[in-house]
Amino acid sequence: MFETDLGLIFLIEFFSCGGELPTFDENPARPLPDWTHVHRELKRRGVTLLLLWEEYRAEHADGYGHSRFCDLYRRWRATISPTMRQAHGPAEKLFVG
Repeated sequence: MFETDLGLIFLIEFFSCGGELPTFDENPARPLPDWTHVHRELKRRGVTLLLLWEEYRAEHADGYGHSRFCDLYRRWRATISPTMRQAHGPAEKLFVG
């Protein structure tokens, strides 16, 4: 009975707000960190996501929590290419395998 009450409440709320589910906000209300800086800092010895998150929260008290910060970083990291393009002119170099 309790579960059906929750379902009914959800349906009432869903249709009272126009029947639209919430979408991802392109302009987040909370400030996003500079992910390239975070990525570069993580390459240094002794730097962790926890340490970078603490620095982020010191600057932005209303910023993301630690778990969301880590999720957003991992999502951003998945968008960058792990390869580096190298342009070679004709007859510049010889690779022997």
